[in-house]
Amino acid sequence: MGLQLVVVVFVALAWLAAVIDVARTERGLVRSLSKAVWLTVAVLVPVLGGVAWLVAGRPTRSQKDLRRGMLLAEWEHDEQERKQELRDRIDRETGARRREAQLRLIEGEIARREAKKSSSG
Repeated sequence: MGLQLVVVVFVALAWLAAVIDVARTERGLVRSLSKAVWLTVAVLVPVLGGVAWLVAGRPTRSQKDLRRGMLLAEWEHDEQERKQELRDRIDRETGARRREAQLRLIEGEIARREAKKSSSG
């Protein structure tokens, strides 16, 4: 009875792991059949479906590495865009502050000239 229980628990866990693995795998990485078919096979044919998934359906390591590399490249590209947007924003704000400071200087110079005119005139 104890050995049978261990075998049943092992098979149940292997079945559950196969179903979860199929469900979590990205659709574009699944081999041979569609993801929906693999999920159906894994659910309806517990032991053989799981083995078939591991042998013929599960993405290879190179597919996963390629996908991971593509995601990393995409993230790096997005990160560079975010950094450039931030630099552009800082440049715009810095330019606006510079223009405001120049405007204050000009206004101060005008006020001094007007004060000088009214005191001399």
